[in-house]
Amino acid sequence: MLGSALHNLKVPFRGEFMTALSIVLLVAARRLRPRQGLLWRAGLVCAALKSISPSAVLLGPMVAISMEASLMEAATMLLGANAAGFALGGGLAMTWTLAQSAAETVVLYGTDILSVFLAAVGRAQSGLGFSPSSAGAVLSAAFGAYFLMGAAAALAGLGVPTSPPAPPDPAPESGYRPALAPAAPPRVPASALALVLNVAAIFGVLSAFRALPLAQSVLAALAAVALWSYLYPAAGRRLAKPKFWITLAVVCAASGALMSRAGYWKGAEIGLRMCLRAMTLIAGFAAVSQELARSPWRRLAPRVLDPLLAAVDAAFSTLPFVMDRLPAPSAWLKAPRASVGRMLARTLETPASDALVYLIVGEKVAGKTAFVERLARAVRERGDSAGGIAAPGLWEKDERQGFDVIDLSNGDREPLCRRDGPSEWTEAAGPYRFSPAGLYFGLAAIARARQSEVDVLFIDEVGPLELQGGGWAPELERIARERRKPTVLVVRESLVEAVRERFGLRPAAAWRPTDDPADAAAALFASLPAR
Repeated sequence: MLGSALHNLKVPFRGEFMTALSIVLLVAARRLRPRQGLLWRAGLVCAALKSISPSAVLLGPMVAISMEASLMEAATMLLGANAAGFALGGGLAMTWTLAQSAAETVVLYGTDILSVFLAAVGRAQSGLGFSPSSAGAVLSAAFGAYFLMGAAAALAGLGVPTSPPAPPDPAPESGYRPALAPAAPPRVPASALALVLNVAAIFGVLSAFRALPLAQSVLAALAAVALWSYLYPAAGRRLAKPKFWITLAVVCAASGALMSRAGYWKGAEIGLRMCLRAMTLIAGFAAVSQELARSPWRRLAPRVLDPLLAAVDAAFSTLPFVMDRLPAPSAWLKAPRASVGRMLARTLETPASDALVYLIVGEKVAGKTAFVERLARAVRERGDSAGGIAAPGLWEKDERQGFDVIDLSNGDREPLCRRDGPSEWTEAAGPYRFSPAGLYFGLAAIARARQSEVDVLFIDEVGPLELQGGGWAPELERIARERRKPTVLVVRESLVEAVRERFGLRPAAAWRPTDDPADAAAALFASLPAR
């Protein structure tokens, strides 16, 4: 929004200012969250968000944002996340701004622009009495100045406080929650042609927005989204939350009006076009994601496209949260570095969940699943309802070959993963390949148990796949936000802290398979209504 405002107001050096500000924020965020890969991932998400900007030019800024963040990431990998690495990364990021501008100019005007540049340098040498120098020296001086500006911005980011005071106010509820229950399968057969047509449709509709009047743009967007929603139910489910669209419409309309210098209605049109573009991209990329997930390119989906879409969803949904935590303008003027640190600390928080969660903790082959089954049986014997999933292992010649998933509400069973799973099972964790049907079956079982509000919900188990956002992670995120009845999670002991941090959980108790199941059942019963 700030970048678009500066662009529409024609502020000089707006690109350099936004790049410098981004460098400061990235360096500060990298120090607050010292994780390798944070920089380039943040750049990729920001580039995706740029796609709904009201600006007419999108591809150039998207490439610039992602490349600048990647250069900073590469510098920290080379020299480390220290002053030298950040300074190198900031310098490279800023010089990319100049390099890309030069390349775009050459593409726009052709190579003749180089002749004009050389003539201008020669005229300056003779007319102003400069000592003889080459055009290369002029370019080197320009790139050197940009590099120093970027390095200075990175060093400014190092000065941001890493432990600012925590906000006293609770985290507000965000406006958009992506639908997390399993979606129905597409209504079209999987094919490479369908994938190509979906990608072409996205670019076609976006191109039409620039050529068509507003009324026709609205019709084109609605027609495309309706078709995607029918053919790919997951596309429609991403647009099913009215709060999201109310928030996005208000933000887009307000920003469009503020950025327009041609009057309110022109600004409102800019905001509406932003909404149309967002609808098209969300529905279109959801359709592309489903095609990738069931095509020969499925290997890309869980590792590239799905996490990107989830990150973009999270960025949209947390917009009210971020805006609410921006320091007051007076604070920015009085203490800009402290304000940056305070803002980042607040927005990087993982809100603690109020879900009532119990853990069954143990390493491999410790009997965790058997403990789950005994607890579920005790819950039913008391007259309460139990649901969710258990995942018993399959053994052959004293070696575990995989796992099945059992719906605890009815006993139905489905293969979940195998060591020798077929090649089309591209989701993998450790030595196992996961069955798409098994994952869908397990997610559906958890979703039904959550939606029916069973007394005790079991999930066996939460592991590396969920920490990466796969497996049962979508339902776990929803449970952490919404469920208040007891939920029992099976977690490896070595992953307990990671699971707690990833989902914001505060476990009420943790049991081991060697504990007395009667004691665990008594704790569960104490949290349920008396019988």
